[in-house]
Amino acid sequence: AGAAGAATFGAAFLEDFFADFFFAVFFFFATFFLATFFLEDFFADFFLATLRFAVFFLEDFFADFFFDTLRLELFLLELFFDFLRAATYPPYGVELLPIFSHYSKRINQSVPSFFAIF
Repeated sequence: AGAAGAATFGAAFLEDFFADFFFAVFFFFATFFLATFFLEDFFADFFLATLRFAVFFLEDFFADFFFDTLRLELFLLELFFDFLRAATYPPYGVELLPIFSHYSKRINQSVPSFFAIF
């Protein structure tokens, strides 16, 4: 009777223990997976929204930067060819002074707009 009672008590104890253990593990994993799906959806939306904002922001920034840089490069290219023309055609170098005065006025107007992006 004692052994049977001990076995019954042990079986009931272990059954209760493993039932609690099983439910604890089950609820842990259920909570974990629910949280994972929730956070996955949340961070996917957050990531895509952030990426979309960054693309629009950087697209606008680099478009402005690109066009201002292109404007400056075309200005420098035009300046280079004006100097080349003035230095290679007669009367050699006489036209340099008007070029300096012309471009000094243009530089004052164009350079601040170039640096306005910063």
